[in-house]
Amino acid sequence: MAFKTGEHITVSEKIDGANASIRYNVETGSLTAFSRRQQLTEDNNLQGFYTYVLTLDPVKWADVTSNGRFIVFGEWLVKHTIKYPDTYMRQFYVFDVWDTEVEQYAPWFLTHQIAQALGLKTVPIFYDGEFTTWEDLYAFVGRTEMQAEPTGEGIVIKSQDRLDNKFSGTPAYVKIVAKEFSEVHQSKPQKEIDPAK
Repeated sequence: MAFKTGEHITVSEKIDGANASIRYNVETGSLTAFSRRQQLTEDNNLQGFYTYVLTLDPVKWADVTSNGRFIVFGEWLVKHTIKYPDTYMRQFYVFDVWDTEVEQYAPWFLTHQIAQALGLKTVPIFYDGEFTTWEDLYAFVGRTEMQAEPTGEGIVIKSQDRLDNKFSGTPAYVKIVAKEFSEVHQSKPQKEIDPAK
């Protein structure tokens, strides 16, 4: 089983945008922008994310991220499958911070603190507490605090007790996608599933 009863978890809204990250570069004294797999440039700008990063204050980032020790990950909200109101679009929503010194993700309280200090938004958190049952977690699927249409994309459940998961053999996070969203990408309707499985 992915989570044990009593394990500290967070449940956040899964946002349907473009995965991106920002890191302070000590050598150049500037910020570097990345998509999921590559460093961004003026020509390869991830629908304006590179340009957005150029507007951020590198001095502030150097201070808050301890000269690049912390890499900030989030979702750059641009047009995709789910529809959001224009007021939410072209903004960066932080969901993770990677600590390069200890080589693990930061706990949610620190991720939120860093995002706040940088003046950034975070993904909506639906729950921060102990894991109870899968049925309780499924109640959050499809919920949205970002006025997503036709429904929220899904949820991301993360263990706050297992931030370094290299050798545990079980996932430290699980994504559950709303049925309405997953059917957009499938020709056959989904089967009913056992939540625990």
